[in-house]
Amino acid sequence: MIELYRFLRHLIGPLVVFAVEKGWLPEYAQNDVTEALVMAAGFGIPYFISWWRDPKRAK
Repeated sequence: MIELYRFLRHLIGPLVVFAVEKGWLPEYAQNDVTEALVMAAGFGIPYFISWWRDPKRAK
């Protein structure tokens, strides 16, 4: 799980920096937005994979 967070931080970090440079996001929110996106994706990706692989889910 730690590796997933590290991967997401390296993936999302440059995207947030890009958004700040374009003016889409204020600079003071950069760290908070990065952390929120990493946490949301860190929870959402395993949850979606678990749901997708669950044999009992309705098809």
